[in-house]
Formats: sequence, C-alpha cells, structure tokens
Amino acid sequence: MNNYDQRKRENVHHAAVEDVCISEALHSLFVCIELSCTVIGSLFIVSAVVLINRHRQLRNKPIKMHLFGICFSYLLFFVTSTHEFIYWDRTESKCRADVVVFGVPHVFVFLNVFLALIDRLVAINHADWYQINMTEDLAFCIIIISSTLSVLVMQFFYPIALGFLPCEISFIRANVNGILLTFTCVAGIVLYLTVRKKINHLTRTQKRISSTPILEFSNFKKIKKMHRESRNRWEYSINDDVMNEEVKDRGILSEIQIEITRILLTGVRYLIFMAFIAVVWVSVFFVGQPVNDDLKCNYINWTEPFLKILLFVYALYGSMVFFNGLEELKPTIFVRIFNLKNLH
Repeated sequence: MNNYDQRKRENVHHAAVEDVCISEALHSLFVCIELSCTVIGSLFIVSAVVLINRHRQLRNKPIKMHLFGICFSYLLFFVTSTHEFIYWDRTESKCRADVVVFGVPHVFVFLNVFLALIDRLVAINHADWYQINMTEDLAFCIIIISSTLSVLVMQFFYPIALGFLPCEISFIRANVNGILLTFTCVAGIVLYLTVRKKINHLTRTQKRISSTPILEFSNFKKIKKMHRESRNRWEYSINDDVMNEEVKDRGILSEIQIEITRILLTGVRYLIFMAFIAVVWVSVFFVGQPVNDDLKCNYINWTEPFLKILLFVYALYGSMVFFNGLEELKPTIFVRIFNLKNLH
C-alpha cells in the first residue's frame, strides 16, 4: 500500500513537472512570436508613414491625416497591450483585465477607420464643400478630439464616478470598452458598404466622362459631311477643349482619390473580418459571466495566450495590408496619368 501511494505521488510529481515544462516552452514560444510581430509590425507601420508623407499626391490632403491616424493606432497593439498584460494587477479578475486591454486597440483603430470613411463619404457626396472647407488642420483636430473623448470615456469618467472601487472599475471599463468596440465595428461595416457602393458608382461615371470626347469625335465625323461644316467644326473645337480640361482635371485628381479610397476599403475589409474574433470573445465574456458566476473567469482564461498571439499577428497583418497598398499606389497613379496624357 505504501509503495502504491509513493508511486502515485511520484507520477503526480512527474506530471506536474511535465506540465510546467510544457507551459514554460509555450510561454517562450509565445514571447518569441510577440517580439517578432512587434518588430516587424513596427517597421511596416513606420514604412507606411514614410510612404504617406512622401507621396506628392497626398500633400495638403485631409485623407493623409486619417491614414496617419490608422497607422499610429496599430501601434497600440504593440505598446498598450504588451504593457498592460505584463504589469496588470494580479488581484483583479484576469478576464476582465483582458477584455479591457483587448478592446482598447480595436476601438482606436475602428475609430480612425470610422473617421476616414466619413471623410471619403463627404468627399464623394459634397465634393465642392469638401475641397473648400476641409483641410489637413481640420482633419487633425477632428482626430485628436475624437481620440481624446474616447480615452476619457474608456478610462476616466466611469472610475471617477464610482469612487475608485477596483472591482467596479474593472467591470465598468470592460463594459464600456465592449460597447464601444461593438458600436464602432457595426458603424464601420455600414460605412464600408456605403463608401464601396459610392466609389463603384463614381468609377463608372468617370469612365463615361473619359470616353465622351471620343464619342463626340466619331459623331462629328458623320455630322461634318452635312451642311454648316464650319459652324460644327467651331463648336466641336470649343467642346473638345472644355472636355479635355474636364477629363484632365477630374481624371487625374479622382484617380488619386479613388486609389486611396480603394486601399482604405481593402484594409477595412480585412480589419472587419479579423475584428469579429474580438467581438465574439468579448460577447462570450459578457454572456458567460452571469451564467457561470465566476469572478476569475476560469472558463475563458485558457484562451489568454492565444488571444495575445492573435492580437499581435492581427496588428502585423493590418499594417502589411496598408503598406502594400501604399507601395502600389505610386506606380498605379503614374501609369494612369501617363495614359491620360497620351489620350489627349
């Protein structure tokens, strides 16, 4: 009997040692992946910022500020999350802390995407007002004010009102961030579909405008054989000059705006797809807590390492999407401008 108990204790001890070794190995692997994603993602973000700043076509354009805002928002995935996961107070509920940390970067990225999509929507629907009134400084002020208000709502107002109760602060912050994340995600989807529909319509309209001078020229060939040849030639000359200027101005400028908008829509499409994971996880937290009545959330804590990896990989992938789109923007614009000049 004693030998049996001793063997049982030894087996339990060996199993515990193996579990610790596996846990340490996984932790080391996760740390390596996080560091790699942080370094590579930061390089892509800095490169994207440099590309945006160097594009001549983006100078004095409000969309430039919005692209900067999106790029810098991705840094929160590498800075804020790492800091709070490492230095979080261990006495608080772990899953609530995770919800607070996990939602903040998503909220800021979606906030900047939300503002950028509104900027594109106003530029399409109210082009004259947009060109006259919207400036880089105004766009910068809108981004700063919106981000500041979001920080105040997420971090300060509710804790101050509750009198600095740690448990209540954690729970309220988790609720507020979950609500903001869901709202910005849904609003981003609606704006994405609206802007995509508008930009497709604008592209078709622009193609019709670009083909108008050629159609008028072919019609003129038939008409000039008839009477009033000199008058028709004079009218065609005036109309052709006007249309050439219109196509030149609209074609080059709108091609730039359309390409930038398409890059933004591509990034938003992948962003929305990946953000559903965050929304699902936060939803599980809110649904599972009253059902399990577990303050430490043991039913969901096992997902923490995988969520951390997902967070960093997600930020890395998002920064790569914007960098690749901006890298392809310059040659695409120059080729289309060259083709338009040859057309005329």
